Amino acid sequence: MHRRIWFLVAAAVAVFALTGTAAAMGGHATMTHAQKMWANVKLTPQARAQSGQLNFGMEQSISGFNGLDSDETLFWASVTGEVPVIRGNYIVTNTRAYRLDLASSVTSTSTKLTIVIKSGADWNNEGGGACAGTPVTAGDYALTYNVIMDSRNPIASTTGYVNINQTNPYTLPGGAGGKTIVFHWSKAFADWRDLFGFILPGCALPTANQLGSNNGQAFNEMWRDCVCNQTLDGNGDVVDGPPVSDGPFFMDAYNPGTGVIDKPNHAWFGDGASTGNLTQANFIRTTPGSTEANGLASGQLDAAFPAPTAAMSG
Repeated sequence: MHRRIWFLVAAAVAVFALTGTAAAMGGHATMTHAQKMWANVKLTPQARAQSGQLNFGMEQSISGFNGLDSDETLFWASVTGEVPVIRGNYIVTNTRAYRLDLASSVTSTSTKLTIVIKSGADWNNEGGGACAGTPVTAGDYALTYNVIMDSRNPIASTTGYVNINQTNPYTLPGGAGGKTIVFHWSKAFADWRDLFGFILPGCALPTANQLGSNNGQAFNEMWRDCVCNQTLDGNGDVVDGPPVSDGPFFMDAYNPGTGVIDKPNHAWFGDGASTGNLTQANFIRTTPGSTEANGLASGQLDAAFPAPTAAMSG
């Protein structure tokens, strides 16, 4: 189960509507894309406002962005690389209401769970890639289910998914490229709305069998440093490609010691897809406590979601 708890990340994601610094990185002609992006971060609030950038304090490093993996479920991975980038059936609001997101309808009976995907819900690649303009389909849901239920993979949780009939798990009324998938219960799951909160892009990833091979080697390497297209090399190791997203943002750069840069996905299907003047959200790796508080006070950070600390009191 991978529940999309919107209110837990609302403090971070909501400020994407703002415009708002990170230490610039020096560079050479051979700078990587990530170095160029960090070098583009503006140093003053005035420059950030003019360029449409925002700095948000991020209190943890991230071990990866595959939210299905048992060791990649940290809060900040969800804030920066999951909820804004990879969508699911529902978003749970700050009033604990379930709002349809990727799905246009989800219905459950005693025998089946039927999911209809929104028309216009597409995968997007910035800079080109296999997913550019590709619809989110029933095949993506089937891939996600097959990956979750592959015992070779270190899955964070199979709660609820094990209630689906493993000998006849689903049917695809419109084929793998259609917009409807019907899962068959072996025993109905009461919290069915918490299922399928994280849908994998089949156009951007190896097959379920390839991800699970070698005791889940590729699955465990998936999206360690990006949310992106990935292929396998001759050794079965993943090779990173361009960013992929079906959410309002895509992840443009990540460095464990520096942070994450997200940029708007202008092809997003959702309500309020426009991000206004925002061009770049910079999640800056910061130390909790006085360092983060000083960053906010000095204008180095525009916003933060700090853990409780005396430095933030008063």
